[in-house]
Amino acid sequence: MDTQSSASFEGSYRAMMTGVFVGIVDAVICCIYNVVFRSSRHYFSSTLLNISYIIFGMLFVFFLIGLVFMLLHRLTGKADLIFVLLFCAGTILAVSAIRSGHFSPDPVEDISLRGEYTGVTIISGILATIGIPLLHRSHKFELYVV
Repeated sequence: MDTQSSASFEGSYRAMMTGVFVGIVDAVICCIYNVVFRSSRHYFSSTLLNISYIIFGMLFVFFLIGLVFMLLHRLTGKADLIFVLLFCAGTILAVSAIRSGHFSPDPVEDISLRGEYTGVTIISGILATIGIPLLHRSHKFELYVV
């Protein structure tokens, strides 16, 4: 491989692996949030959002977010700024959609599900918006983790 394609591969690999690492951290934090949130509420259905959805879904979503970050780095010079603005706006739109949505015919369960979804979305949005660009630029992260 020549040096340009080697550097391109390393940057792509680092962006995707940063997304996967942040996804693992996000899944752990969201699982803890899920357990604490559900233990403080009355029983409600876990068919829409349960631990397995959080674990596997977050890993897949953050892998895709890593791909978006990689594409932005390849296409633009200000990828970090564009990424932060894009995912900050996406998180705000997702939270506003969740707050106006209805997930259950039972009003108590609907409020609880909205609270749980809002918390998971905010946690994921903050970690994607801040964590991926921050860790992608970190030399220690590259040295010890990636």
